[in-house]
Amino acid sequence: MSKPKIALLQAKMLTEQLFTEEALARIGELGQVVINPGRERPTVEETIQLIRGARACVTSWGCQPMADEILDAAPELGIIVYAAGSVKPIVTHAVWERGITVTSSAAMIAVNVAEMTVGYLVLGLRNVWGLSRVTPSGSWREEQESFRSRVLNQATIGVIGAGHIGRKVLEYLRPFEVKEILLYDPYWTAEEIAKLGATKVLLEELLRRSDGVTLHTPAVPATRHMLGAEAFRLMKDDAVLINTSRGQNIDQQALIAELEKGRLFAFLDVTDPEPPAVHSRLRTLPNVMLTPHVAGGGPNPRMGDHAVEELRRFFAGEPPLHEVTREMLDRIA
Repeated sequence: MSKPKIALLQAKMLTEQLFTEEALARIGELGQVVINPGRERPTVEETIQLIRGARACVTSWGCQPMADEILDAAPELGIIVYAAGSVKPIVTHAVWERGITVTSSAAMIAVNVAEMTVGYLVLGLRNVWGLSRVTPSGSWREEQESFRSRVLNQATIGVIGAGHIGRKVLEYLRPFEVKEILLYDPYWTAEEIAKLGATKVLLEELLRRSDGVTLHTPAVPATRHMLGAEAFRLMKDDAVLINTSRGQNIDQQALIAELEKGRLFAFLDVTDPEPPAVHSRLRTLPNVMLTPHVAGGGPNPRMGDHAVEELRRFFAGEPPLHEVTREMLDRIA
């Protein structure tokens, strides 16, 4: 009996970044592997040729949406393993109508984002950025900046959103013995949040009480500008704000207006628009650290290893690790 076909649809460059030779060998043990040889985004026609007769496929950034014309070429396709974050760019109604399982490596990306977020919290609360700006002139501890340095076990941290990234941030904060962690997420109960090591609160209370606020919500209509002028006014003086989610979740002009007062410090890995204008105040304000949407870390072998495990589970008849269902789409980025 011939092995089932497994099609790797993403550009070859991505395959090389996602999968080690060992990982590709493990996929080869599961089925007959067909790898896209192209270096660019595959066209619809190329995707059809690659996926024809496949039982499983791997996709990633730059792949075509899995519409009827593609899926018709693989009537026995049972799983789409998305070796990237949000599946929204590639899923269609046709995928759900055919009962195809969809998985995502978003949880793997969450590890990278959470790592950077905790780093931002440490740097922000310790006021490393502010201190580093006064020491080149010869100043030392006599400057007021030195008195704004705090440590995590004296701080209250507010986490907005308990998705993959928010939960991973909570996990990574545990060894620091944070004074208190507040969490806002309307989809989670107080009991569920308590098990994560946090206290469920309303957004307004989180903003008022937190020394550091980190945003981890998807970019959906309900979250557009969820933090605006009133939210920023509620925040403590010298509070640290971190956004590694999506720029649209913050009213950027309102944030700039608040930052110009000098009350807050912001770490922004995302903006709206992205990138910000060349002359945007976000590029020049002394109380902003702006990074170019790098918190996720890009394609890496951890995501490829996850994809291999999802394929193994599929062919072994085991449940997937990180399935994405149609009902989940309104809650993910």
